[in-house]
Amino acid sequence: MKLSRNLFSIMLASLLLAAAAFASPSKGTLKLFEPVTVQGKQLAPGKYTVEWNGEGPNVQLNIADGRTP
Repeated sequence: MKLSRNLFSIMLASLLLAAAAFASPSKGTLKLFEPVTVQGKQLAPGKYTVEWNGEGPNVQLNIADGRTP
């Protein structure tokens, strides 16, 4: 009985960690060498932080230059 309770606890913790990993946004950096227009807003050359959340066609993207979030 005690073994099955411990096994259940470990499996539940693993499942919660996996769910948290998929729910958290992914991050990366982007370096532009020339001006780029994204959804009508022009981004100047420079280094940007990029965060995305979701999968497939439902991805939400956030681009920040470090000065303005």
